[in-house]
Amino acid sequence: MKFIRISINEFKALLNRACEAYYGHKYDFEDTAAIIQWLELHELMGVVNFLEITNVDPKKLKLLPVISEDQKKRFVFHNQDHSLIHTSSIITDMTLAKCHRDNLCHTNIINILDPIAILPSLIKCSQKGYHAKAWWTDSEKNLLHMASINPNEQYPSYSIIKINTLIPNNNSDLDLICSRNRINSIESSIKIQPISNKENIIQEISVNEFKQYYNHKIINGLHIKTNYYQKLLQIADQILVEASEQSRLGAGE
Repeated sequence: MKFIRISINEFKALLNRACEAYYGHKYDFEDTAAIIQWLELHELMGVVNFLEITNVDPKKLKLLPVISEDQKKRFVFHNQDHSLIHTSSIITDMTLAKCHRDNLCHTNIINILDPIAILPSLIKCSQKGYHAKAWWTDSEKNLLHMASINPNEQYPSYSIIKINTLIPNNNSDLDLICSRNRINSIESSIKIQPISNKENIIQEISVNEFKQYYNHKIINGLHIKTNYYQKLLQIADQILVEASEQSRLGAGE
């Protein structure tokens, strides 16, 4: 399988162009590109997830989540079966605003794709001086995904845990808690038995491992499958439209 090596700066520029071409100026394409870049730099399939998104006509995308519930310390959003790559930033910003007012906000996001996109948004919570936790489930494999971060930390910790009890079928839901104070166990929130047994952890990415992923790519660049790279170029090149007679009349003004 063929790969192409690209520097982080080249990759960032290419993603910005691709996102601008795909989304236009109706959406914060630079914010979206930053999320995709973070996922790719940290071995979490940012490019693959983005290319899957681009199979949908952008005109059909409803990129703003719908607020289903807005109460003290509580939000519920309906993501309309779209990728969290589109909406994690705005949902996190609204969660942070409520947390700033009420000291805590528990946000539930339903009908989402790509829940892994919440990880870079947790860093935003940390930068604002808050504790944050996020979790979602894969009921088909009986897996629980958990991520957490403390104030002023550079990276979250992330674990995938095998659950011995049945998990409710809510694959398309994600919970995010942002709090001024330390967050206690989430087990009561997800209604499962204690998950302290380390043997149940099937994958774990520590803060240091996230740092190592990034530092490795700083030195060595990214290796992207050639067909993925060509697809990104194809999307990015759509931003270059053929000049019209009307555009030529205004040139040089």
